[in-house]
Amino acid sequence: MTKHLDTLLELYQKYEIEVTMNTNLSFLPQNILEHLSPVAKHLRISCDGVSKEIYEGIRPGLSFEKFLENLERLQKCSPKIELMMETVIMRQNVEQIPEMVRFAWEHGFSQISLNRLGSHPVLNNAKDCLTEYPHLTSYYLRKGIELGKKLGIRVLPMPFYIDGELFYEDITLTQEEFYQRLAEDA
Repeated sequence: MTKHLDTLLELYQKYEIEVTMNTNLSFLPQNILEHLSPVAKHLRISCDGVSKEIYEGIRPGLSFEKFLENLERLQKCSPKIELMMETVIMRQNVEQIPEMVRFAWEHGFSQISLNRLGSHPVLNNAKDCLTEYPHLTSYYLRKGIELGKKLGIRVLPMPFYIDGELFYEDITLTQEEFYQRLAEDA
């Protein structure tokens, strides 16, 4: 957490500056919570699993119970802040996409962004990237997007590249074209 964040938030309030902030809600002291409401217009909240096992398996050292507790405290103290859920989708949580969409909707998030895991040889995490599991990814991504439409929560699909060109499902490429290209690339 940024040192002296409470002082920065006070200055933002003094000069009527609205901000968008990112957090994983692992630590939310009361003094910060009290300063958020007047200045934070949007809050992007990282959550990579909606079960204790998946959440804590992806983020060792963090507590799913603490996340839920801090989310509840935030919503009670600052109900006007727009909450947006940020999720990194990987092998460990791809099957939870529909559950994540439902969780986001049930907990008052305005949207859920599904982001791709970046791999690197130093991290030795290539096997966790969804490019290794195109059919599984396609199935659960489709289920999540369909559920989002049914529930009325915005699901921002993962950006992806095909032959070096950037696409966003259902934005720059229709769902049908996306799934067709996934199947062709598999």
